[in-house]
Amino acid sequence: MARGFGLTLDNGVVVDENLEAAPRVAALGDVARFVHASGLDQDHIRVEHWQVAADHAWHLAHRWMGEVATPAVPYFWSDQYGKKIQMLGHPRPDDEVVMVSGSAEEMKWLSLYVRANMVTGFLR
Repeated sequence: MARGFGLTLDNGVVVDENLEAAPRVAALGDVARFVHASGLDQDHIRVEHWQVAADHAWHLAHRWMGEVATPAVPYFWSDQYGKKIQMLGHPRPDDEVVMVSGSAEEMKWLSLYVRANMVTGFLR
């Protein structure tokens, strides 16, 4: 159905930096394949977490009201087996992982993801 409206589908509804798939047509949250710009490059990504949908809605509402709204850095968390996992950023699988504190044995740590000497994500 989305293709019938001229929207681009490619692992989600492809949107621009303003979350628009077409003029005055937006896609948010799980369905949106949005622009994530880091200091290194720019990717179209999807993050399937309700926090991203809430951040997208805030950004879009402010943008459509004529305000300048900077997109949030992708962030999610999950509670698994009594532990909270938190990720900030959008690292790639081949980014270097640097343990900053804690240890895997303790099951509590802070790690940085690094690519080309730039931090791309935090995992706690």
